[in-house]
Amino acid sequence: MLRLGKIIRISQAIGWGLINDINDQNIGFELSLINMELVVGENIWFDIQIAEGGLSVYSLKKLQLLPVKTKRSILLLK
Repeated sequence: MLRLGKIIRISQAIGWGLINDINDQNIGFELSLINMELVVGENIWFDIQIAEGGLSVYSLKKLQLLPVKTKRSILLLK
């Protein structure tokens, strides 16, 4: 499960995704909505796979999701 923490807001995202946290727990989610919120712990790394129709993966990026006190998103591409 995702660790308890502050809320992260993803303001622009589309498609389907799979979050794999540091404990190898897979969490599926849809990114079809705007202003999606994730509750995560601080400085936790995720592998986010964006797939078309939930089938073929066309992008694999490693993001660092940092909790913020404002409503702005912080997405750091590595």
